[in-house]
Amino acid sequence: KTKTKKMTKTTTTTMDPEEELRRIFDSFDADGNGTISGYELKAGLSRLGIQLCDNELDSILRRMVGEINFDQFLHFMMNQ
Repeated sequence: KTKTKKMTKTTTTTMDPEEELRRIFDSFDADGNGTISGYELKAGLSRLGIQLCDNELDSILRRMVGEINFDQFLHFMMNQ
């Protein structure tokens, strides 16, 4: 006997930009406290293949005032 795999149809949906940014934010928030620290931001960007030097990271964090919550992250990302 041969076994056959049942093919299932998958659909692709376009995610709302805010939902996509929420997913990214949550993946960066390693400790789950609802904010992203400089370390979490740098690690998350690195996982995405984005390397920032310390000066670039410091500049971003200064504009975002330390640890950032989702609303601050969303505002920053939507205004780039």
